[in-house]
This record gives sequence, C-alpha cells and structure tokens, in this order.
Amino acid sequence: RPRAKGGAVSKIIATANLKYLLFRTLDYYDQKGQRWKRRSSTNFIETGLSKRAWWPKSVIYVDFKRNHATEMLVEEFQTDLGVPDSVFSVRSLGKADWAASSGRH
Repeated sequence: RPRAKGGAVSKIIATANLKYLLFRTLDYYDQKGQRWKRRSSTNFIETGLSKRAWWPKSVIYVDFKRNHATEMLVEEFQTDLGVPDSVFSVRSLGKADWAASSGRH
C-alpha cells in the first residue's frame, strides 16, 4: 500500500483526461475509507518541440482533514533538454541500490 505522512493511504482513485493522457484528479483515502487529500490538474498546454506532450499550468492540492488548499501555478518550464549520458552510468545508477538493500521501495 502507498504510505503518506500522517498515516497509511488505503486507496487512490484517479480520473484521467484522455485527450492529454494525464491524471486530472487523484483522490487519496485514509484507512477509514474517508477522502483525505486531492490533487487536481487543470489548464493543460502543449510542450516540447514535438508538441505531443502536455503539462498542467495549475495544480491544486487539497487536504480535507485540515481544510487547507495549496495551488501551484507553473509560469515557465523547459522540455526536450536531453539527459546527459552520465546520468545512466553504472556509478550513478548504483546510487539507487540503497533503497533495495534497506528494504525501502
């Protein structure tokens, strides 16, 4: 089961925007089956050189237990920058081994 700060999440219900192939909402439920948090994405725009990728300009996080919401507005972003080959070196990829060896996933 996914774990979240403050307690375990019993289930996640996602709704997707099929045009953009992205999650529109993610609802997180606590162990009692009550909706705990929601992440909503809106205002999708095309990105990248290929214009085949989409990105939400607005993401709203709502915590129903604390009656609090935070909105993240994306004003600028970059795509198609490339990933340097060094990221895929044996040494660099080996840094993730601590998670497997410590039992964390």
